[in-house]
Amino acid sequence: MTQSFSHAILFWLTTRESCSFSQSGSFMHKRVAVVMFCGPLLESGNYETLRITSAIKCALDTRSPLYIIGGMHQSSAITLYQSMAKEHGLTSIHILLASDQKTMTYATCLVDVLKNDAPHVTEIYLVTSDWHMMSAYAMLTHLLRKRCMPVVTNKIEAKSILKPSQLELDGCSRELNEFGRKEGNIIFPAVMQTTP
Repeated sequence: MTQSFSHAILFWLTTRESCSFSQSGSFMHKRVAVVMFCGPLLESGNYETLRITSAIKCALDTRSPLYIIGGMHQSSAITLYQSMAKEHGLTSIHILLASDQKTMTYATCLVDVLKNDAPHVTEIYLVTSDWHMMSAYAMLTHLLRKRCMPVVTNKIEAKSILKPSQLELDGCSRELNEFGRKEGNIIFPAVMQTTP
């Protein structure tokens, strides 16, 4: 089944109409979802895998479906993440391809999907890098409240030994400020800065 939205194209990779089961046969929670926002490439040009590793572990621990959200130009990374999830035994994997790689687009995309295709979800585990969590969490929870969706959002921070560049942090701050202006001049806390 394929649905088109203004911000994303959703591909349901593995779904079951009644209740979902993992390969071990244990019941999969339908009211809980693990959501991973894809990140940028590492400076080496390699794909970052801490987020997906954390997301897979969380999905297995909570017996929940996994939603992987990324930009259309991240298809190679998303294919890798999907393969990793399957190799670890996850059977309910949902890929959301957003029109760009902005956090606000990812958040809008997810809220649209939950509202239209997964209204039964009442709890989310949001997985992203520790330095990205503040802006991702702020945008997602704001949009959920705006759409009157009582979804509990938990934070799962993928902590990296590599510090993000000041460029990445500045980008988070700019996007959060842009999102705040777009949503009615809301002021969000500043994103953390790197230390020398």
